[in-house]
Amino acid sequence: MNTIPRIKLTITFQELFTFIWNMLFVQKGPAEQSQIITSFETTFSSRYELPPGIATCKARMGLYHLLKNMNLPLGGEVLISALHVADFINVIHLAGFKPVVIDIEKNSYCMDFHDLEKKITSKSVLFLITHLAGYPHDMQKVLNISNKYHLPFIEDCSQAISSTFHGKPLGTFGSASIFSLSLLKPICTINGGIILSSNTALLNKIRTSISSQKKIDKIPYITEAIKNIILKLAVSPLLFTFIVFPLLRPLIYKDDFFAKFQKHNKLVIKRERLPQHFFEPFTWQQALLGLSQLKTLKEREIRRYNNATRLYSKINNKLIHKPLPHAPQSNHSFWLFPIKTANPANLRNYLYKHGIDCSKMLLSCIPEEIAFTEYSFLANHAKKTKDQTLFIPAYADLKDKDIIHIIDTINRYK
Repeated sequence: MNTIPRIKLTITFQELFTFIWNMLFVQKGPAEQSQIITSFETTFSSRYELPPGIATCKARMGLYHLLKNMNLPLGGEVLISALHVADFINVIHLAGFKPVVIDIEKNSYCMDFHDLEKKITSKSVLFLITHLAGYPHDMQKVLNISNKYHLPFIEDCSQAISSTFHGKPLGTFGSASIFSLSLLKPICTINGGIILSSNTALLNKIRTSISSQKKIDKIPYITEAIKNIILKLAVSPLLFTFIVFPLLRPLIYKDDFFAKFQKHNKLVIKRERLPQHFFEPFTWQQALLGLSQLKTLKEREIRRYNNATRLYSKINNKLIHKPLPHAPQSNHSFWLFPIKTANPANLRNYLYKHGIDCSKMLLSCIPEEIAFTEYSFLANHAKKTKDQTLFIPAYADLKDKDIIHIIDTINRYK
């Protein structure tokens, strides 16, 4: 039976082994390290015609540094989408602000603007627009709300590195933007994130404020690189077909260990403080990895977009809902390809029987997280969307026969 894994890592074995080698054995002086990191920050930012950004240990720390340096009134409310990495709530709280959760639109992955306006108060200081799975928000509406309430916003483009609105890249509309550079992202530097902004004064302030800590613990980086190698091996044709896929099938209703393995944030807690390693600097080894992937990014993004648009145009089943691909006059980069159905467990079992691996949504529905019950968050659409969503394969390396098989299989689903 032809089997199709849910993911394919774009990072190459050569890049991963070179990264580990550099971590273990290669020494560079401070000036050369700084030059490599600056080169990555400059090259990444040039895609958006912005000044050199700031690479960070994690994308969430990009938000943390922005909140700390934007001269926002402490104790104010920061509004965030209900479907998100849960640790962003901790980041907002520990930066000195109060998180407020906004629901998403029905049958969409974008923030519900009506709920946003309803929850904006005199205490609101900023809102975070997160473009999930590559879906662009209607940025004209976002700008209108920002101007109406004199409220700045930041874009989280971790899942929308190539999405645009009216021909303008996402990540260039707000006061700043953050991108994740972690596992499965189009640019993966093992861990990491990057801050972009047109405001050079803000960027300079953040650079000055970031800890001068130079030493890092190399073991977690090497461990994460090995995890990437294991995942690449696991989804290779022979291993996936004869070992991994047969192991996955009996566990689809119980415990998806594959999803747990790929997920970074396995436990949601309310933190008393941010871990010290969150403040570790971005390394030159990560920067070299990012520079290598930037060379092939455009080609990979085009191939994934073409595969996803083909799936979108050909899948036609009344039991399957495809959220609108994008806001008017925008371009969707399809970082992931979500579909919704009333009975995702049944659909998932059906797809497995036909050799198609798929995944549930790994992001948290923040109101459902016990760690944050004290905030009394409400977001009814978000929970339903998370529960009904499956992500099907739509990556750059999908073969033509795989695309045809996915389309035909889903269209036959009853």
